[in-house]
Amino acid sequence: MNHHFLHSRKRKKLNSLLPERKFQKPAGSSSKANYEKLRQNPSQKQFGKSKEVSTVIETANGSRDSQATQILIRFPNGERKEQSFSCSDKIQSVYRYIDSLGLPGVGNYRLISSFPRRVYSVDQMGITLKDAGLHPKATLFLELL
Repeated sequence: MNHHFLHSRKRKKLNSLLPERKFQKPAGSSSKANYEKLRQNPSQKQFGKSKEVSTVIETANGSRDSQATQILIRFPNGERKEQSFSCSDKIQSVYRYIDSLGLPGVGNYRLISSFPRRVYSVDQMGITLKDAGLHPKATLFLELL
């Protein structure tokens, strides 16, 4: 029984490899054909296009990730909320987000970062998150006034 089991495993393995071999042959021949075309016509248009596409994708992903600012807000009751902002958003955006939550008992407050300790109040509303030193990630404590 063990011998039969091993034999069937080998057969399955071989069968799973066979389609790949069939698929690889045409791919190799088409690569050869493409190589011949490029050799005859050395304009390198195809290479340029593929490079441009990959560059665009990298910058799109890079810019999206590099501009996101993660802000963790800690409330007096111990609750925490994390929100993603753009680094060009202003401190006022964080206040608007907190106000939109409509949390009970949160009236007048200010936001404080602990390292370094900085108070973000009305005077700092127009500063971008990046200029305030909160980019790419920061924790702000909500202090009731």
